[in-house]
Amino acid sequence: YWNGTLRTDENGRAQVSFSMKEDLTRWRILGLAFDQKMHAGFKEYKMTTKKDFLVLPYVPELLRTGDHSFLSAKVSNQTSFDLQSSISINLKDALSGANLNHYISGNKEMLFSIPAAMSSVQRWEISIPNDAPQLIQYQIVGQAGDLSDGEQGYILIQTDRQQINESHAFFLKPGESIMVDIDDLSLHSP
Repeated sequence: YWNGTLRTDENGRAQVSFSMKEDLTRWRILGLAFDQKMHAGFKEYKMTTKKDFLVLPYVPELLRTGDHSFLSAKVSNQTSFDLQSSISINLKDALSGANLNHYISGNKEMLFSIPAAMSSVQRWEISIPNDAPQLIQYQIVGQAGDLSDGEQGYILIQTDRQQINESHAFFLKPGESIMVDIDDLSLHSP
């Protein structure tokens, strides 16, 4: 944020207002001012922005077909009072939009309490079948009263089958020819 035309009151004070991200972040604010006689003033402030209720997913970027893993989320209560909370997860095929919640074992939504100024980690067990799509979209949403937060992202799914490439070197002089025999190529196809 920059304001080159900020005016002060008779006591030399100025007031500014601007929007900041709600992420848990520390900011360093520098104020530099000059008067009409080019006298300079400088002030440094430090402040922290935070959300009262924050959901932070811990999700792998990549899973393979046949994997059994966990998707988790840290839920932070930055208020001064305990919160009764819920968190839910939804999975879908990122390309077709088909519901994939059947990949999750157990409850998709959990209810829990978070003490003031504390965090809680919630997790879901997931199994990736052999016919899973290549890209899964997840949505994790938490709520506590009128506070809510959520995040969505993607998980890349790779096949557990591995393509094997085989190479053989051979050299030809100008005018020469060679017959290359490829035996049983089907054994190496994915």
